[in-house]
Amino acid sequence: MLRGFALPFERALGDGVHGIEAAAPFRHMQTPGGYSMSVAMTNCGAHGWVSDPTGYRYSTTDPDTGADWPLMPTVFRELARAAAQ
Repeated sequence: MLRGFALPFERALGDGVHGIEAAAPFRHMQTPGGYSMSVAMTNCGAHGWVSDPTGYRYSTTDPDTGADWPLMPTVFRELARAAAQ
């Protein structure tokens, strides 16, 4: 059972999300049908999931800025590795 498992990582996870948001702010992407998605999202790491009028796909760059997505915070991998053990 993983209930409460991430609590020791809580502050570092929050800091990681804030760092991602500073580099690639949350936004409501547009669907291929022209609608705005109801959820705001951002990405980090080598590839990010994006949506726009041309379709859904993974992209190595932020379509709003052309910059690479911010690096995935180390704590994300640390939490995943700890949960997998």
